[in-house]
Amino acid sequence: MALSVSSLLSSEAYEHRTCGMHRDLLAEVRVAMKALPDTEKAQELCQKVLGMLPGSNAAVLLSPAMGKPFAEASRGNDPTLIVWLLPDPADVDSKQTTFVKTGIENFEETFQAMYKLCPKP
Repeated sequence: MALSVSSLLSSEAYEHRTCGMHRDLLAEVRVAMKALPDTEKAQELCQKVLGMLPGSNAAVLLSPAMGKPFAEASRGNDPTLIVWLLPDPADVDSKQTTFVKTGIENFEETFQAMYKLCPKP
């Protein structure tokens, strides 16, 4: 599945909210970013975060604000939940943006559950 940050941000099908990253997730993002251009760690991180997301249709992007994602992972054909991990090149202000498809059941609860995701050990 090809997702782009710009299309998600402009889509009326999703509502999105942004927060800082949990420090444990940020540490894993830093490891993945330092390994680039080798994308193996970035891909592993996306798969790990995808495993934390509820539902059968979800996706994760590790991507700059503009341009091609460093890595992504998804399950299902039409994600109702997407987490975008935005690393800060200056390593000061990395963000997590959660997109939830409008009209889904437990809409608000989904946003609350995704706030500052903490990776499982």
